[in-house]
Amino acid sequence: MPQPKGSKRKNQRCHNMRKAKKEKKMRERIQEEELEMERALWVDLESRMIASPQEELEGGNSESPDGPSPSAHWDFSREDLSEDEVDSEEEVEFTDAEEGEDTRRKIAVSNTTSLSPAIRDMDTDAFTVLMADRIAKSEAMKEKHFKYQREVNPTERTLQRKAAEARKIEASIIDKVKPQFVIRSFFSTSSPPEEDPDAGKNISVSKSDLKASITAINKKIKCRKAGLQLKGQNLFRHEAVKMFLLAQQTRKPTETRLQIARDVVARCCGRGLYFARKVITWEIEWRANRTINEGKKGCFAKTHSWFNDEGVQLHIRDYLAGAGEHISAHALAKSIGEYLDSQRAERTVNTVLSEAAQPAEEDHTLSKRRRIRARTARRFLHRMGFSYKNVTKNVYIDGHERPDVIEYRQQVFLPEWKTHSRRFVLFNEDGTWEFPKGLQVGEKPLVLVTHDESTFNANDGKRRVWVKDGKMPLRQKSRGKGIMVSGFLTPAGPLRVPDNIPDSELLADLYCKWPCHPSTGDNYWTGEKMVNHLVNIAIPIFRKAFPCCQALFAFDNASNHVAFADDALVAGRMNLSPGGANVPRMRETFMHGKGLPQHMVFPDNHERVALRGKPKGMEQVLRERGLWRDRNAAGIKFRAQCPTRDGRQGCPTDPNDPSFRACCARTVLAEERDFREQKGLLAESTFAVGHEVIFYPKFHCELNFIERFWCAAKYYARENCKYSLEGLRETIPLALASVSVNSILHYYEHCVRTIQAYDAGLTYGSSEFGEHMKKHKAHRQVPDPSKY
Repeated sequence: MPQPKGSKRKNQRCHNMRKAKKEKKMRERIQEEELEMERALWVDLESRMIASPQEELEGGNSESPDGPSPSAHWDFSREDLSEDEVDSEEEVEFTDAEEGEDTRRKIAVSNTTSLSPAIRDMDTDAFTVLMADRIAKSEAMKEKHFKYQREVNPTERTLQRKAAEARKIEASIIDKVKPQFVIRSFFSTSSPPEEDPDAGKNISVSKSDLKASITAINKKIKCRKAGLQLKGQNLFRHEAVKMFLLAQQTRKPTETRLQIARDVVARCCGRGLYFARKVITWEIEWRANRTINEGKKGCFAKTHSWFNDEGVQLHIRDYLAGAGEHISAHALAKSIGEYLDSQRAERTVNTVLSEAAQPAEEDHTLSKRRRIRARTARRFLHRMGFSYKNVTKNVYIDGHERPDVIEYRQQVFLPEWKTHSRRFVLFNEDGTWEFPKGLQVGEKPLVLVTHDESTFNANDGKRRVWVKDGKMPLRQKSRGKGIMVSGFLTPAGPLRVPDNIPDSELLADLYCKWPCHPSTGDNYWTGEKMVNHLVNIAIPIFRKAFPCCQALFAFDNASNHVAFADDALVAGRMNLSPGGANVPRMRETFMHGKGLPQHMVFPDNHERVALRGKPKGMEQVLRERGLWRDRNAAGIKFRAQCPTRDGRQGCPTDPNDPSFRACCARTVLAEERDFREQKGLLAESTFAVGHEVIFYPKFHCELNFIERFWCAAKYYARENCKYSLEGLRETIPLALASVSVNSILHYYEHCVRTIQAYDAGLTYGSSEFGEHMKKHKAHRQVPDPSKY
């Protein structure tokens, strides 16, 4: 049965411990044997050194009893020698090691004849014996090899132990020296000595430099501009450098920059000594160049996204342009997969058909997958600027700040509004109205009548209800049939006949053409129906409700509101040559350049029979006006319209272009005064009966106060929804009458303040715009009159 894993480890650990103890005992025994051999060697040497001088005295120096003693020989110095002997002497030093094995001796051996040969022989023999014993001992140790004997190179554990001991010794020395340094620095006025630059670059930084660096890095961190905002690891680096700069403001004289970076910055960031040294490097770079190297973390991926491929990006843009509202992550992922398959097949076919028959080199940095998942497609959509949100009814911002829309709002709508607002009738909260002051002779008071359409649905009920235990009411899935309401609203309420006028007077009015029967045609709301509703219903009611006043009808820029009449002067409806299957017969016009009238249709008695009764083309109209030319100012052939296919940009839009607004026949004719001043059918019909018309800018529903009126009316309709078409017919009149006159007047005043904000040059959605729209209600707060 196999032993458990934990038991094996324990047995191995015990075996290693026993083995280490045996090796330790063996090393101790060997060391003792070596010491004994050295002791015996030195005892033998000392006995021989003592015996040699006695033999010399007895044999060679018996005649001179006053000769040098043995001690005098060993203590022989330079003072006892002559100058010749000093020059010829050879001095041999036996120096002790730092461990203290031997004591320092100096033995001077003289080559002169005054020294006895016995002494020279004794010294030589002693040194020879000592060296021979050491060599024999080392050779014997080399020949005999033990299993526990280590190699010459020390182990890693030994190196670590010696390094730890060295650090302890260094720390003890620093602790002894530091008090002396503190006392010396206390009495000294000079700055502390500069430390090793490699140990953290402990240089002295001035307070002004620190302050300027902190100000600059704060500005860099708080920057929120696109492309300059710090994120991720780069923001972390700047924050660490900022912390290090702030910590240096309270630096002590005995404190190093490396200690600050390690104990303050690195510890707060959860890092170590390496990070502290990097912070010092970043700080030096920031103070010198006001830049920090960007981090490379995450920049070494082996594969990259398909989003980096230019062909894939172009395909994504084509898909987004054609999908419209039906964009989905699954469809985008499928479309990208099909594109990659087609590219792979095309590359394979080109390789087979090529003469070299060599496979094309692929980009190995891109992913090898030929399909992407839906979640990857979602990330692509986010990077393209798309976001997944619920569809809500809100201010339509797309195109709100478009250049052409802003130009119309600032140069057309606002000047017309300021011109007409001087004549506006003054309304009160109870529905009464007064004539404005300062009217000139022949001017009539002006009443603003705004218009809009809205649809009420039969199943459009309450969106939120109180339920018990999750029991939901059963409803129809669809919103049901709808009834569109075309409403005209004044600041005093919906446009309607006053109650003091009887029905007999209305029926006797020749201007009124009340529909006695429902229309038998289709139910599409067209421009002709809009004009019929205005001329035959709204304007007669206005005459009864506001006698002696003129109406200013305000419409939005819908397509049926700006539609032209069938015979209107529209250059886009004409051909370059005469006639055409869908070209209408236009009305007679006036050439302002020549001061003569002009017919847009060939007469019935024209010399060419084929042209009799046909509409004229643009070439013929321009020739009659003297504006036709073979080539434009840029030298290009004069055509009906500048082409936009094959990469051509169409008509030039740069005012500095010499052919601007004179590049083609359609542009030249559209710039003529009679064509430029052509009004739509709705405006022409309104001007014909003596009233004014104004059109709101596109995408600016916040200027039409009837939008708020529809919100309040639909709230009542949802609260009282009966989920049937018959009930909807009964609810709509009640919903329109449920909005009070006071509320409608407040809606109107809010839109007037919005128009004034645009006239002041404020941008919709900005803080200044919101402050301008704020209505102060505190009785002790005095609003700034310059804002209104």
